[in-house]
Amino acid sequence: MSEKDKQGARVIHALNDYTAWTAFGNDTLNLADNAHGLMESGSLLFDKANGSNNKKYAGVYKTIDETDLFRNFSPLDRIVASFYVSATTNIDYLFLRLGDDSTNYFEWQWTDTNMDTPASTWNALSVKVGDAYIGGTGGDITDIDYMAFGVMFDAESNELTGMIFSGFYLERSVKTTT
Repeated sequence: MSEKDKQGARVIHALNDYTAWTAFGNDTLNLADNAHGLMESGSLLFDKANGSNNKKYAGVYKTIDETDLFRNFSPLDRIVASFYVSATTNIDYLFLRLGDDSTNYFEWQWTDTNMDTPASTWNALSVKVGDAYIGGTGGDITDIDYMAFGVMFDAESNELTGMIFSGFYLERSVKTTT
């Protein structure tokens, strides 16, 4: 089992060094490391502001080099997001994008209706690997060069401080027979 494979799950990418990430413009502020995490020793923290970029989302992105990330995983297996938000009132969904670049990617979404209430608790939500939306051509899932994640809000003017992302990982579905 590789360092990225932990207890039957595969960590998609460590989220413990904010200097490796770039904010999506001035609607994403205060990008920093956070000492607490649900699945790793640290996490990333940022805020959504009503900036001049006029975006409904706040998030970060980076260039990565991941090959065979999805090897031995099926469309029925799950991608899990572990995160913390102080309120879900104006959140539409969280997203994770993996692909070739900012135009060609696969996107997984976690809607606010599935988030724990009260919101000020850690969440670990999952979606099926096969439930990805496609941006552009989607890209080459066997050779991922781009990763982005963040929060989509109901309106461009919505703001929220203290969004914390601890990690994303792949988890095998438990198959049962009756």
